[in-house]
Amino acid sequence: DAPELWRRSIYRFIVRTTPHQFLSTLDCPDPANLTPARVRTTTALQTLTLANNEFMLKQARRLAERAEKEAGGGEAAVRRAIALAFQREATAGEARAGAELAAGRGLFAVCRALLNANEFVHID
Repeated sequence: DAPELWRRSIYRFIVRTTPHQFLSTLDCPDPANLTPARVRTTTALQTLTLANNEFMLKQARRLAERAEKEAGGGEAAVRRAIALAFQREATAGEARAGAELAAGRGLFAVCRALLNANEFVHID
């Protein structure tokens, strides 16, 4: 986990006999078998994993730190986090709700919610 390794990729190192628990929960195909089409499922375990997995919590923390660094605090940081997560500007309602959540629970809670939102998880 170092900056030189932070990049998106469709390729990754995998030990075929030891599946990755996080990816298995999200229905990652078995790397030992040819998988021409992925199975589509939605389970409560997937939602809980996205909300509580160490990797996801670390990414939410990093998103919050980046938004605060780039935009300062308050609603501006919430707007920046939404822009980074969704690649669009926040609506007035989203910014207001996010600022209320950030005031009570911190920007980390907002970022954690953003990374678990349908708009972030699914591509339309």
